Parts: sequence; C-alpha cells; structure tokens
Amino acid sequence: MMKILKQILLLALIGVFSSCNRNSELNNSDFDLIPYSGNETLIFKSSENEIDSVFLNGLELKKHELEKPKSGEIEFYDLKAKIPEMTENHNFKGKSIAYISTSTDNQIYIGFELTLADDWIDGQIQYSVTNFKDLPLTTLKIGIKEFKDVKVLISNKETELEKTKMESQDRLYWSKSQGFLGLDKNGKEWRLINKYVP
Repeated sequence: MMKILKQILLLALIGVFSSCNRNSELNNSDFDLIPYSGNETLIFKSSENEIDSVFLNGLELKKHELEKPKSGEIEFYDLKAKIPEMTENHNFKGKSIAYISTSTDNQIYIGFELTLADDWIDGQIQYSVTNFKDLPLTTLKIGIKEFKDVKVLISNKETELEKTKMESQDRLYWSKSQGFLGLDKNGKEWRLINKYVP
C-alpha cells in the first residue's frame, strides 16, 4: 500500500513540474484572430492622396526553443508582408506585420506593426489575447463602406500626447473580419481602399 502511495505521489510531482515548464499553445481560435490567407494585396490611401501597397507574403507558424535556465518553447504565428524594392522608405522584405505568440508567463499575445510610406505607430502595439478580445468594437466608415467590427489600437509607448490627454493620438484600426483598415499618424489618415485576393 505504501509503495502505491509513493508511486501516486511521484506521478503527481512529475505532473506539477512538467506543467510549470509547459507554455501555452496556440489553437485555431487564436489563428482566427488574423483574418488573412497570407496572399492578399492591401491598397491604402492617405488623407494627403498618397497611395501605398502592402503585399502579404504568407502566414508562418514557427517555434523558438527557450534558452537555459528556462525550458520549453515559444510558438509564433506571423503574418508576413513583402515590400517592393522600388519603395525606398521600406527597408525590409518578409517583415512580420501581425503576430500571435505564446510566452513564458503562460499568456498568449497578439501584436501589430504596419508601416505606410513614412508613417507608422511609435512604440509597440501588443495585447494579451484576453485583453484584445475585451477591447470594445466601434464603427469606421471608409467611403461608402461601413465596418462595425473595428478595434482601435494604441501603442503602449508613453507619449507627450498621452501625458496631456489630448484627443489627437496615433491609432491603428483593425477589423475582426477584414484585418488592417488604416492608421492615423500626426493628423494624417491612411485608409484601406482595396484588397485584392488572388
């Protein structure tokens, strides 16, 4: 009887330690937060009549092994974008513009980074998936189209605008069904005017 109790205790301890070393895993409901196939072309127009295109270049699920003393691995689900080389302002190709990842604190995070011409959001736009899902939905009108499932995303970098609580803040607009809809930067507004799906 004592031998059986020892075996049960040993199995319980193994379960506790293994769960401590195990990070959260991504699942289909997490993947659904990024509503792209990965081959779309997004066309944006600014309030100053500039045009910029973002060529999506695939969705990639990859794993990163943690370094000691930590153990386990982190999963990343990346939405990649390919930028035409003729566009001097973009110095990257295959850049991640949206991602979902696990973490060592057993939370799942979602982040965004979109650059249009010389405009991007300063700081980092990242939320835990739980907090992201809790963000209220608003309506954004672009031309004659109205999107009613929009989340307004603001970077977590503290800026002078935030300190003075002025209403004019840089923003990124994300639709649950359509993805990127635009960004506001220094009073300039970029809006999605077309999305091509091969």
